[in-house]
Formats: sequence, C-alpha cells, structure tokens
Amino acid sequence: MPHSEGADRDLARSYARLDKSDLARLGRAAQAELDAFFARNPHLAGWRDRVRIIALAQGGAEHYLRGRRGVRDLDVIVCFADDLRLPRLFRRMIISWDWGPSKLGRCPHDPPEYTGRAVDVAFWVIPDRPSPVAGLREWLAARAARKADPERNPDLAHEPVVLICPDLGSVAWDPGEARAPKAKTTGHRNPMAWCHPEALRFTHLVGWLRLTGVVDLTGKRSPPSWPDHRFPDQEVVSPTRVPSRSLMPVHGLGGADV
Repeated sequence: MPHSEGADRDLARSYARLDKSDLARLGRAAQAELDAFFARNPHLAGWRDRVRIIALAQGGAEHYLRGRRGVRDLDVIVCFADDLRLPRLFRRMIISWDWGPSKLGRCPHDPPEYTGRAVDVAFWVIPDRPSPVAGLREWLAARAARKADPERNPDLAHEPVVLICPDLGSVAWDPGEARAPKAKTTGHRNPMAWCHPEALRFTHLVGWLRLTGVVDLTGKRSPPSWPDHRFPDQEVVSPTRVPSRSLMPVHGLGGADV
C-alpha cells in the first residue's frame, strides 16, 4: 500500500507535492547557511569554491520523486569536493531552519518556534571527480555497501537524492522506493533562522549565481545582513554550547553519522 494511503497515514506529515520552486527555495536556504558559515570561519574560505552539489535527500527526496511518503521535514545536503591541501573541515551537528508557513504546514512535534516544516542542512565531503554527480554517486554507493540493511543501519544512501544545484530537479541517486517511515513523536531543536523566501531570494542571489557558475566564484562577497539570520559559531549547535571535540570529521568516506 502506498505510504500516503490507509488508516495508518501519519498525521504529522504533509502529503502536498513538492516542485522545482520548492527546490529552488531550499537552495537559497543552503546558500544562506554557506554564506554565514564562511563569514564566521574565514580560515576555511578555501572550501567555498569546493562546493559541488546541493541536493534534497532522504524522505523529502523520496516524496518529491514518488509523492507517497509524505514530508515530516526537509533534508538538504551540501557536498564539498575533497581537497587534502585545505584545513580539515569538520561536520557540525545538523542545523535546522524554519521553512515558514506553506502548503506543507508544520510538524506538531516540533517546538512552537517553528511556523513551518524544519529544514535540516548538513555538510558532507565527497570524492573529487571531474563530474560532481559521479563523485556523489561513488560516495553514496560506498555508504550503501557499508550499511546494506536499511532496517538496522538506516542511511541517506538508502533514499533518493534530487539535485538542487547543478541541474535543478534531476535525480542523482535512486536506490528504489524507500521503506515506509517509522512514526516519530520527537521534534527538532529550535530553528536557527526562518527561510523567508524574499529575504533569501534577494540577499543571496549573487552567491547563488556564483555557485552555479554564472558569476566568478573567486569574487569577494559580503556576509548576509538580514536580521533573522542568527547562526551559532562552528562549535555551537544549539542554544547550549558543546565542546569542539564533539565535532566529527567529514573527510572521505569514514566517520560515524550525526
């Protein structure tokens, strides 16, 4: 039975269809976080030009592709091409944005600070290949091989990946229809910012054009100035500070998942 049908339909999920305009808005949110991250961490500026893929992953990508799973939240991945010459890039705990009021509603299990669905943005480092999509697929295939049982070891490689940049809407990875999701009653941490579509559209247009190759990636950029962009330092993952040793390396194919 399709995930969205039957008496066991998850009322915490939205079954509204996602389209390319939603992907583009997610891309602007990812671009906003990249701008803020590199403004805070100038010593990692060399990684800015290593961004190769921004994509919708996990359940949101499954729902975009087949329209049956429903959306509890939206997971965006930002993939950097590996470069051993650069300072080590560490993975933070996932940072969540508030999608804001939309056709998707909100998850009833999230804190009241959310006016819409949570958008989780995660950074990853993938193999540096002439084709970024080939590097992404190589990385996902290795993850899927290491975690062959989705029931015991669920992983983002067990679900589709839909590109946001480059080639908006193209399916980069599809391992087949994912298993039905398990019901959850836990919510997200408080959002770090609101994905206001107009704020994201105008503040980060230049950065988006640079990422897509329309504007020279080596050009200088100003950090975002919208008042609702409240980002923590690299070591801060919530209103509570955690020690930097809790950060996990994202280089290569190793490391536990956050």
